[in-house]
Amino acid sequence: MRAKMVGLVENSIFALTAAERKRTVNLMPNIIDRLKNAQAEKDTAKIINTLLPELFQAEKDGLIKVLPCKVGTEIYCIGANGKIQERYFSLTYNRPSDFGKTVFLTHEAAEKALKESENQ
Repeated sequence: MRAKMVGLVENSIFALTAAERKRTVNLMPNIIDRLKNAQAEKDTAKIINTLLPELFQAEKDGLIKVLPCKVGTEIYCIGANGKIQERYFSLTYNRPSDFGKTVFLTHEAAEKALKESENQ
């Protein structure tokens, strides 16, 4: 469980704007290292009582963005031409806010959205 939690944090939080990234430069590597150390030391109390509340507060303050999937995950985009295109998720080309609108994790979800948009 703890290993999964740390992996999730490492793989999901870095969809930040430049200003947010600047504010989190010291916070995020530090908290991830501290989570890893606490995990290695099997210090569950420290993780639960100190590090997770700090991580949740950073998320609440808008310093952490949880991505809809890992970078490199196969995704399906509805293009301007109305066709579904298979791509790989990248923070350079995909905005997490587009998920469920023009970007989908499954081909079936993209097809359903495309049909719904054609019916409107």
